[in-house]
Amino acid sequence: MDFFSPVCYNFACIFFLQWGVLMTAARSRFQTILHYITTDKKVKTACAALLIVMSAVALWSFISTPFTGDIKVFFAAANQVKYQSSSGILAVFSSWELKGIANRLLIYGIYLLADWLVGYDNKIAFEYAANAIYAVFLLLILFAAAYFLPAEKRTKRAAFFLSFFSFFTVNALISQQAEMTCVALCLLITSLLLCGKKPALILSGFLGALLFFFKSIFILLYGCSLLCALVFDFYSGRHSGRARQYLLSAASMLLFEAVLCGAVLLVYPQEFRDMLNASNFQSTLLSEGSNVSLRAMVDSLSAGFVTSIVMIPTLFLGIIAAVRVLIATIQEKQYAVFLTLVFLWVIPLDIIVVANNYFAYHYFLLILPSIASLLLLLKTQRTSYPFLLACAGAAFFFTLLCRMLKDGLQQFPLINNSTVLLVALHLFGVAVIVSLLKSSKAVQKGLLACVLTVCLFFWMNYSSVIAPYHRNIVAIEKAAADINRAALPADFGEERVLYLDSGLIAFYADAPSYSRYFFNLPMQRYQNGDDWDCQKSEHELLLGYTGKYIVYSDWFHLEKYPDLKEKLENEYVKLENSNLLAYSPAWDLFSLAETPTRNTVSDEIYILVRKE
Repeated sequence: MDFFSPVCYNFACIFFLQWGVLMTAARSRFQTILHYITTDKKVKTACAALLIVMSAVALWSFISTPFTGDIKVFFAAANQVKYQSSSGILAVFSSWELKGIANRLLIYGIYLLADWLVGYDNKIAFEYAANAIYAVFLLLILFAAAYFLPAEKRTKRAAFFLSFFSFFTVNALISQQAEMTCVALCLLITSLLLCGKKPALILSGFLGALLFFFKSIFILLYGCSLLCALVFDFYSGRHSGRARQYLLSAASMLLFEAVLCGAVLLVYPQEFRDMLNASNFQSTLLSEGSNVSLRAMVDSLSAGFVTSIVMIPTLFLGIIAAVRVLIATIQEKQYAVFLTLVFLWVIPLDIIVVANNYFAYHYFLLILPSIASLLLLLKTQRTSYPFLLACAGAAFFFTLLCRMLKDGLQQFPLINNSTVLLVALHLFGVAVIVSLLKSSKAVQKGLLACVLTVCLFFWMNYSSVIAPYHRNIVAIEKAAADINRAALPADFGEERVLYLDSGLIAFYADAPSYSRYFFNLPMQRYQNGDDWDCQKSEHELLLGYTGKYIVYSDWFHLEKYPDLKEKLENEYVKLENSNLLAYSPAWDLFSLAETPTRNTVSDEIYILVRKE
C-alpha cells in the first residue's frame, strides 16, 4: 500500500528505536555500566561534539537546497538593479520587488557577494553561494543574540543551539524569506533589551525601526520583542525599575523610524506607494477584509497550522511548551507572565491573519514565542526528557495523520527535503541541550538517543534526500539553465524585454525588463472593480511596447485584456524552439521517491518575437 511508504517506515523505525534505547538507558544497571565507561565530563564533551555534527548536517542541508520560486524572484530583482538608469542605493529602490527596501538591500548584498564569488551565470553554484552567505548572516545574528543575553554560559549555549535548529531545520519554502530574517533580528532585539545597557537599548530601537522596511506590518514585531523581554523580566522578578530602559528603546525606535521614513520619503517617495500596493497584490485583510468570512479565516488558519507545524519542527514543540508554562503560571499565580506570554503569541497570529494568505513562511513568525516558551520551560526545571520524547512521538503521529489526510490537502506541501527526519533531529537536539543542564543520568540518556538519531539521520539523509530526489532537483536546475540558454536568441537582452511571466525567467535570462514590474502583478492580480493607478499606467505601457521580444507565460492570464491580446496576435509570433523551463521545486516529504520531470515542473513559457 502507498501509505506504508519508505519514508513512513523510516519514521516508525526511528520512533520505536528511540523509545527502546531510552527505556534501556533508564535501567539502573545499564546506567552503572555506562558510569564506569566514561565520566560526566567526557559524556558532555561527546554530547557537544554530536551537537556540532548534527548542526553541520542541518547547515549543509540548508545550503545545498536549491532556491524556491520566491527566492529566484528576489535575486532576479537584484539582478535588475544594474539595468536601472540611476546608480547606487537609488538603483536598488528603482528595481521593484514585492518586499520592502530593507529586504531588497539584504538580497542585493548577498547577490553581489555570490556573483563575485562564483558568478551569476553559474546558477547552481550561485544558489549554493547565496544560501551560504545568508546562513553566515543568520549565524552572526544568532551568535550576537546569545552573546548579549544576560545569562550564564550554559543558558547562552542552550539558547543558541535552540535558535540554530529552529532556523536551519525548516522547509525550504521558508528559507531567505523576510519572516526568517526579521525573527532573527527580533531575537537579537530581545537580547539587547534584556542586556539593559544604554548602547544596547539604542541599537535595539534602530533594529526595531528596520523591521518596518521589510514589511510594513512587521513594525508589530518590535512589540513582540518587548513582550519577549518582559516575560523573562517578570518571571525572574527583574521588572522593577526596568520601565525607563524599555522606554529608552521605544523612544529610540520611534526616532529612528521617523528618520528612516523621512530619508526614504526624500530619496524615493514611490517606495511608500509600492508598500501600499503590495497589500492589494497579496489580497490582505486590509484590502479584502469585508469579503472574507470568519469561517474562511478559521479554516485557512487551521490548514496552515497543519502544514506549518510539520514544516517548522520547533513550532510544534513551542506550542506544547507554551501550554505547559501557561498552566504553571496560573498555578503559581504569576498572572503578569501569563498575560505577557499570551500576547506574545497573539501578535504574530494577528499578523498571519491580516496577511490572509497563510503561507508556511508566515507561520515562522511564531518561532519567537516558541523559543521564549521553550526557554521558560527549561528555566522552570520542571521539564523532563520523557516529556520532550513525548513531543517527538506526538510529532511523529501527527506526521502520519497528515499523510492519511494528504488527499484532502493537495494544495498544501507538507514537508521538504530539508526536514527529512528533522522533526526527530530537532526535538532530540533540544533534548540533548536539556540534558546538558541536568544530571549525569539525563546526560547519559541524551547521549544514547543523540548517537542513534545522528546515525539514523545520516542513513535517511543519504538514502531518501540525496538519493534520488535531491539529485533529480539539482539535475533539473542544471537542465533549466541549459534549456533556457539554448532557447534564448543570441541578441536577447540587447534591448529591453517585456516579461509577462511569474518572474522566474528573469532569474535565468540576464536581460533588462521593459517594465519595472518584471513579474507584472498590477496586471496579473487585477480584477474587475479594482481601482489601481499602477494597473492603469502598466496597461498603457504594455500597449505601447514595440520591442523585439516578449517572454509569455499562461500565468499572466492574457484573456483579461482583449486589447493587449489582439496586439500580441497582430504584432508578434511564437519563436520556434523557444520553450523555456522555469522550475520551482515542490517540496514534499511523501514523494521523495518520485522523479520530477520536465513536463510537470513548469507552466508553458515561450518567447514571442516581433513580426517582420
